[in-house]
Amino acid sequence: MNSVMAPLTRQRSPNFVPTDMVAQYYEQRASNGGLLISEGTLISRMGGSYPNVPGIWTEEQVAAWRKVTDRVHARGGIFFCQVYIALWI
Repeated sequence: MNSVMAPLTRQRSPNFVPTDMVAQYYEQRASNGGLLISEGTLISRMGGSYPNVPGIWTEEQVAAWRKVTDRVHARGGIFFCQVYIALWI
């Protein structure tokens, strides 16, 4: 059965790097053909205001997200990284 998991903020990424707990979280929710949408993922250090949210602008962050996507794909799931930047005026 296909399913979709909407994005929710997890705040489990100290220093903007998704941890193994993040990979496990998404892997546990993956299903064959199911779509998982990540929590909002920063594209710049200057773009966020919440603590412990993930980023995707450094090689370390990309490598951490690769662990997440590899685990989701191994269970037949589809993963979409929702990127965002908060703008403060």
